[in-house]
Amino acid sequence: MSKAHWSIASVVGEPHAGRFASLEGYRAVAALSVVVFHVRGRLLVDTDTGQMDVIDNLGNFGVAMFFLLSGFLLYLPVSRRLFARASQPPTAQFLLRRFVRIFPAYWLAIIGFALTAPSIHRQSVTPWKVFLLFDGGLRFLGVSWTLVIELWFYFLIAALALVLPRVLRRCRTVSSVGRAQLIMLLVMALVAQCWRISVTGNAIDLVRYVNWLPSFLDWFAWGMLMAVLVAWIEHGGTLPKALKGLADHGWVCVALGALCYAMVMWVVRVPPSLTFSETRVATLFRFTMQPIAAFLLLLPATLGRPQHVLQRALRRPLIAAFGTVSYGLYLWHISVLGVVERNPIGSGGAWWMIVNLLVVVAVSFVLATLSYRLVERPALLMVPSAFERLARPEPSGQLARRVGETAPR
Repeated sequence: MSKAHWSIASVVGEPHAGRFASLEGYRAVAALSVVVFHVRGRLLVDTDTGQMDVIDNLGNFGVAMFFLLSGFLLYLPVSRRLFARASQPPTAQFLLRRFVRIFPAYWLAIIGFALTAPSIHRQSVTPWKVFLLFDGGLRFLGVSWTLVIELWFYFLIAALALVLPRVLRRCRTVSSVGRAQLIMLLVMALVAQCWRISVTGNAIDLVRYVNWLPSFLDWFAWGMLMAVLVAWIEHGGTLPKALKGLADHGWVCVALGALCYAMVMWVVRVPPSLTFSETRVATLFRFTMQPIAAFLLLLPATLGRPQHVLQRALRRPLIAAFGTVSYGLYLWHISVLGVVERNPIGSGGAWWMIVNLLVVVAVSFVLATLSYRLVERPALLMVPSAFERLARPEPSGQLARRVGETAPR
């Protein structure tokens, strides 16, 4: 182990190993995308035009990557057990683990934000609602609106883990289990499209309802699709040659993802004088294409060759370290940015923005690392032992005994 590797591992722990180790690197990319977006928006505001540039979409794209990662990582164990006809993990323990993954670090971050934010900002919120994430973060810690959606998705995963084994009990083959899951994901995508069409009809509904879980169901579904494909392969299935070939060529996936991203930027580059109906089209297009771009970038990490140069780069210790503490980085950079915005280093151009960006990233990384070492990791380690008695017993496995002979060995 190199000296640099050892020093990073001593701070945030050993980098994750295994087939999906590069996903930590993707977490880092997602978190840093959001940071760059916010720093650019707060420190280098373009007042000459109403157009967006490449950076202006990075925040939304980073959220798309986070949602796809959640869909993949949380649904993969469910899909594996569906294919294997095995009982699902205890629901209560899953929800408790998700609770301690989100709330302790969030509580620490909003306390830090309250201590650094201007008093007028603190007076505009209801403290207990913010503390419990009921406020949605729209008026306080700006990024926490995504956490509300994540929490609702956790409940959806728990519900699917309970319902799907019963719904799929009539499926006699592994392939029929796979088809049923694909149909479910298609339904989720259609629900998301219908919901977005209904809430983008006027500006009031757009502001009020677009940041609800239904608007992002297809974003999670793209990640869940990767989970189904991985579980299908693990249980003896094969992918279409075109899809497997695409996944194995990481740079082709990156190029196609960049093309989707460029298409989003081209559509949303509209002057503010245009009518709302055209803005509505741009909004619908952006919501549809964003997860496709993220899916293409994540595809090589889940279904491609693990030793591809892109995956090896994303497994590098420093990048993996940023991914490991990405949740804290996502939460704390808002507070750090607020302080830097009031006390910027220099002013007047893109180069000074880069200097301030490096300061925000460095300080946020330190705070995120402290959050991870002192709060996040200890809380997660406590869950299995502290809450084991609260978790309901696993199902008896009657479904596995009934049709287990159809599952591959």
